[in-house]
Amino acid sequence: MAEGTIDNWQEAENVGYPVNSSFDDFGSIWMDEDSLLYFSSDRRGGFGSYDIYWARRIPVDLGSLNVTVTGVIRNKRTKEPVEFATAELYEYNADGSIKKIDDFSTDQSAKYDFRLRADREYKIIGNEPEYLANEEKEDGRAHV
Repeated sequence: MAEGTIDNWQEAENVGYPVNSSFDDFGSIWMDEDSLLYFSSDRRGGFGSYDIYWARRIPVDLGSLNVTVTGVIRNKRTKEPVEFATAELYEYNADGSIKKIDDFSTDQSAKYDFRLRADREYKIIGNEPEYLANEEKEDGRAHV
């Protein structure tokens, strides 16, 4: 999906499932003041080569949604779980700085989980005294 004028288009973005699939989805048009989308697709379950589908846009306040991110702290070289490690959760501020907001001590499974707000960006750092720390950036919006 991309919005704009003839001279000024924003970069196209994948609107995600169920509109975008691994099949040939094209020819979309928004109706009903941008709340109803009609599009063509050759996805499975249709009646012919290409069929017309519809989807409705439902506005969502991302600040009201929570997502859970789960993971396993692993040895980067061997990919084996690192038992009794610590996962530290940091949140990005508007100015790009970060602040620590939580940590999680794993058990022998090396699994962690954090509840995140969908409208924020986070960094998770896996740490254990015998290893060098490694970090992953997590965006709550990616899971909505």
